[in-house]
Amino acid sequence: MKRITSLWIVLLAMAVSVNVMAQVRKTWDFSKGFSDATWENLIADTENWASEGTNEDGSHKGFKTNTKLSGELTANGQVIEELRHVSFGTSGLKGNDYIIRPKNIRLNRANMVMNFPRLAPGQTLTIRARSANGSATDRGFVAGNDNLEYISGPKDGTCIGHQAEGYGNADYPVDEDGNYTLVWKVREDLGVDSADVSIKTSPNGGLDIVLFMIDEGDDVIEVANKIAYLYADKEGYDVESDPVYGVLSGTDDIVEAINITNFTAADTDTINALESNYDLVVVSETPSSTHAFASALKGMVNRVPMLNMKSFFYKSGVWGWGAGSNPKPATGTIVLTEAGAAHPAIATLGYAAGDEIELYAVSDEAYSNNIIQGYTASEGGFIAEDAPLATIGDGINAFHEHGTSNIYMLYPLSSDAVVAGVEFTDDATNLLMALVDYLADSK
Repeated sequence: MKRITSLWIVLLAMAVSVNVMAQVRKTWDFSKGFSDATWENLIADTENWASEGTNEDGSHKGFKTNTKLSGELTANGQVIEELRHVSFGTSGLKGNDYIIRPKNIRLNRANMVMNFPRLAPGQTLTIRARSANGSATDRGFVAGNDNLEYISGPKDGTCIGHQAEGYGNADYPVDEDGNYTLVWKVREDLGVDSADVSIKTSPNGGLDIVLFMIDEGDDVIEVANKIAYLYADKEGYDVESDPVYGVLSGTDDIVEAINITNFTAADTDTINALESNYDLVVVSETPSSTHAFASALKGMVNRVPMLNMKSFFYKSGVWGWGAGSNPKPATGTIVLTEAGAAHPAIATLGYAAGDEIELYAVSDEAYSNNIIQGYTASEGGFIAEDAPLATIGDGINAFHEHGTSNIYMLYPLSSDAVVAGVEFTDDATNLLMALVDYLADSK
């Protein structure tokens, strides 16, 4: 049985414990170059990135930051895909801190921190890099916390320049490309299943990095999503019996059930924690449409991936996006639209436009006429241009999504059905989990 806990206990536990899952990516090889999409985003984001000019063939020499960026680096509002899952700290930033070049990324400052979350004891972290200044003798890397031990590479982690005395000898060995290879290992005496680790530029910056690698490197590997499941007290409702929570917590994902009954829109710490600490926020149907936290949930749309089951938030005076609607006759079946059949997550399940998919049945006949509550969008409103992915009756839409990162999606269900105990079909379970992974990947 999953432990049910309030948010402040969740956050306290996060402060004193570590996640048991492995790092999502294992190889960041900048020598393979950056995608056209990355360059286009760098070009477009003149607020944060400045061009270093172009070569004779029109290709870009590189882009440097003109603001202080931290966390996962973004350009034009999008995470730079080649750097995804590396989080940069705020230490040492002055502006002009990073330069992205066609085959490397430069860190310009001393004490800049790179964070790699959730590595297991004994795992290794490798960096290949060189000094950006050929004569410099004071540029290198050190562990940024006590979770790592340095096991191989140039003396003291220092990457002296190619013109400096000692370059290429036993103390400062380089590979055939002139790069140093530095390796750290997560300490095996930590007494935990996994730990966050960090590397710092020290004693000085100005380093061109061509590779980060976990262990021997790999493509993307499976990792647990960290999911916040938000619910509210309701007569007859027990989150342990909630079928949606049951599906989510029956997977390898890390699911925290959080009771928001007493939360308000003024709980900014709560809002920040949900946005920062979870891969996905799932909003149960149980909060009332006028719940005091409803406006805060609206403000989180596209700031954290969200799967919302409460279409009645859409009504005027709450979110104002349209109206929640009951299909007549009531049904637990959706009909996929062309947009739904083509959706990246749904398409993996092999459906076609027009397919009818039975999602739910309710064991208590008293609730059998109220299983799914869809929506109608306000003309010209916030979601008016979102193509419905499925319908559940004439003029009533079911699924839709909004945004391209931190994607928001409606997955409608009625609170009566949740209280009564929805029986999920295999199709419903498969669809729910496909959408969960798809949304979490958009963070």
